[in-house]
Amino acid sequence: MRLLLLACSLPVLAQFDYDRTAPLAARPEPLAERRSARMWGGSFGAGRTNFVLVEPKQRGRHPGVLFQHGGGQSMSNYISEALIRAELGVTSLIVDAAGANSRESVVELVVTERRALDLLLRQAGVDPKRIGYVGHSYGGYAGGVLAGVDPRITAYVLIGAIPSLAQHIRESPAAHCAPIRARPDLDRVLSGIAEVDAEQFLPHGKSPVFVQCAKFDTPDNVRACPEVHRLAGGPKSLTWYQDDHNFTSFEATRDRLYWLAKELKLSGMEKVLTRWAKPKTGE
Repeated sequence: MRLLLLACSLPVLAQFDYDRTAPLAARPEPLAERRSARMWGGSFGAGRTNFVLVEPKQRGRHPGVLFQHGGGQSMSNYISEALIRAELGVTSLIVDAAGANSRESVVELVVTERRALDLLLRQAGVDPKRIGYVGHSYGGYAGGVLAGVDPRITAYVLIGAIPSLAQHIRESPAAHCAPIRARPDLDRVLSGIAEVDAEQFLPHGKSPVFVQCAKFDTPDNVRACPEVHRLAGGPKSLTWYQDDHNFTSFEATRDRLYWLAKELKLSGMEKVLTRWAKPKTGE
């Protein structure tokens, strides 16, 4: 790991280590074929994390992008983005890792993303120097931890992310937080999460970060999202959208397509989007 990571507690960083020699045992099966891409579905790892792999048909060295959706979403949310990028020669891996509500589950989430990154890097033609990460909600939170833990990712798009799961659980009106707040050992649970929160690692990342925030998100997320941008240690940008936490706006999708294309040194995005915007006829 880079020397910059020494600023973090080594015992805390060690929690995100894993056996890199353990077999991924990926089991892809064909899902669909498009003009420019092939889609595969499967699972990997001891916990059998599900994934969708979108690989371009064009050959040669090309970037890879790892996607992690948020709560209430599924892998299908990012298939269109992956297919658009495939036309520019990008391999995308969309994973279905579970969210987190404890220190142990935060560690498990981050380790699963690192194993998914291993799988992405093993795909034919993927350039290890051009790797993007797109994470929404808890996927964005995981990206905030990865920014200071795993130097292999070149650029991050963090969508509706938060820097502190511990603070989110304490303050959020979301229904999934209520059972955790009702626990008699709440303070112990939250102090454990705080030690591995994204805010501990974001300042140590050096890769560019694009933060997308929604004006109509819940009040705690509206407050927390720009904190992700403030804490990020590398080159960074932030854009607000007239959107809620689901980020269904075309503008948010468009902006991260263009931003990652620039960071991963891809050209031709405008031509691809123009082609996608044309309606199909004669069907």
